[in-house]
Amino acid sequence: MELLSKLNSNLEGQAAELRALKDRIGNSPTRTLPGSG
Repeated sequence: MELLSKLNSNLEGQAAELRALKDRIGNSPTRTLPGSG
């Protein structure tokens, strides 16, 4: 099950990156990407 835990931590890292990206987009005065809410 080592592969599963590796995959899980990988997904967690991607989720954190997405959250940071969303924060950056939300805080930026530029137009947000379509479909980003």
